[in-house]
Amino acid sequence: MEKEDEQTLSLLTENSVKLQKVLADVSINLVRMTKELSELLELFREAAKTVQETKEPEISAKLDSLTEQNKTIAKSLDILLSEKTKPRPLPEFKF
Repeated sequence: MEKEDEQTLSLLTENSVKLQKVLADVSINLVRMTKELSELLELFREAAKTVQETKEPEISAKLDSLTEQNKTIAKSLDILLSEKTKPRPLPEFKF
Protein backbone atom coordinates (compact mmCIF):
# COMPACT_ATOMS: atom_id res chain seq x y z
CA MET A 1 0.00 0.00 0.00
CA GLU A 2 2.85 2.40 0.75
CA LYS A 3 4.26 1.96 -2.76
CA GLU A 4 0.93 3.05 -4.27
CA ASP A 5 0.88 6.07 -1.97
CA GLU A 6 4.42 6.99 -3.01
CA GLN A 7 3.51 6.65 -6.69
CA THR A 8 0.43 8.78 -6.21
CA LEU A 9 2.41 11.43 -4.34
CA SER A 10 5.10 11.39 -7.02
CA LEU A 11 2.50 11.78 -9.76
CA LEU A 12 0.78 14.62 -7.92
CA THR A 13 4.11 16.39 -7.42
CA GLU A 14 5.01 15.98 -11.08
CA ASN A 15 1.63 17.31 -12.20
CA SER A 16 1.91 20.23 -9.80
CA VAL A 17 5.30 21.20 -11.22
CA LYS A 18 3.97 20.97 -14.80
CA LEU A 19 0.96 23.09 -13.86
CA GLN A 20 3.22 25.72 -12.29
CA LYS A 21 5.28 25.86 -15.51
CA VAL A 22 2.14 26.31 -17.59
CA LEU A 23 0.86 29.04 -15.26
CA ALA A 24 4.21 30.83 -15.49
CA ASP A 25 4.05 30.69 -19.29
CA VAL A 26 0.50 32.03 -19.25
CA SER A 27 1.55 34.85 -16.97
CA ILE A 28 4.49 35.80 -19.20
CA ASN A 29 2.30 35.74 -22.30
CA LEU A 30 -0.37 37.79 -20.57
CA VAL A 31 2.17 40.48 -19.68
CA ARG A 32 3.43 40.50 -23.27
CA MET A 33 -0.12 40.71 -24.64
CA THR A 34 -0.99 43.55 -22.26
CA LYS A 35 2.05 45.52 -23.44
CA GLU A 36 1.21 44.96 -27.10
CA LEU A 37 -2.42 45.92 -26.51
CA SER A 38 -1.30 49.14 -24.83
CA GLU A 39 0.87 49.94 -27.83
CA LEU A 40 -2.06 49.24 -30.17
CA LEU A 41 -4.35 51.50 -28.15
CA GLU A 42 -1.76 54.27 -28.28
CA LEU A 43 -1.58 53.87 -32.07
CA PHE A 44 -5.37 54.19 -32.28
CA ARG A 45 -5.30 57.29 -30.07
CA GLU A 46 -2.73 58.91 -32.35
CA ALA A 47 -4.75 57.99 -35.43
CA ALA A 48 -7.95 59.40 -33.91
CA LYS A 49 -6.15 62.60 -33.00
CA THR A 50 -4.83 62.94 -36.55
CA VAL A 51 -8.28 62.35 -38.05
CA GLN A 52 -9.83 64.94 -35.72
CA GLU A 53 -7.21 67.47 -36.74
CA THR A 54 -7.83 66.96 -40.47
CA LYS A 55 -11.64 67.17 -40.09
CA GLU A 56 -12.35 65.95 -43.59
CA PRO A 57 -16.05 65.10 -43.87
CA GLU A 58 -15.46 62.18 -46.24
CA ILE A 59 -13.09 60.43 -43.83
CA SER A 60 -15.37 61.16 -40.90
CA ALA A 61 -18.39 59.66 -42.68
CA LYS A 62 -16.45 56.54 -43.62
CA LEU A 63 -15.22 56.13 -40.06
CA ASP A 64 -18.75 56.49 -38.71
CA SER A 65 -19.92 53.80 -41.11
CA LEU A 66 -17.04 51.55 -40.13
CA THR A 67 -17.80 52.09 -36.45
CA GLU A 68 -21.41 51.00 -36.97
CA GLN A 69 -20.25 47.91 -38.88
CA ASN A 70 -17.86 47.04 -36.06
CA LYS A 71 -20.65 47.39 -33.50
CA THR A 72 -22.84 45.02 -35.53
CA ILE A 73 -20.00 42.51 -35.85
CA ALA A 74 -19.22 42.74 -32.13
CA LYS A 75 -22.87 42.12 -31.20
CA SER A 76 -23.02 39.13 -33.54
CA LEU A 77 -19.83 37.66 -32.12
CA ASP A 78 -21.15 38.17 -28.60
CA ILE A 79 -24.34 36.29 -29.47
CA LEU A 80 -22.36 33.47 -31.08
CA LEU A 81 -20.03 33.22 -28.12
CA SER A 82 -22.85 33.20 -25.58
CA GLU A 83 -24.58 30.42 -27.53
CA LYS A 84 -21.36 28.44 -27.76
CA THR A 85 -20.55 28.75 -24.05
CA LYS A 86 -23.98 27.92 -22.67
CA PRO A 87 -23.69 25.01 -20.26
CA ARG A 88 -25.02 21.82 -21.75
CA PRO A 89 -26.50 19.03 -19.70
CA LEU A 90 -24.21 16.10 -19.15
CA PRO A 91 -25.20 12.85 -20.79
CA GLU A 92 -26.81 10.32 -18.53
CA PHE A 93 -25.23 6.92 -18.24
CA LYS A 94 -27.30 3.96 -17.26
CA PHE A 95 -25.46 1.15 -15.57
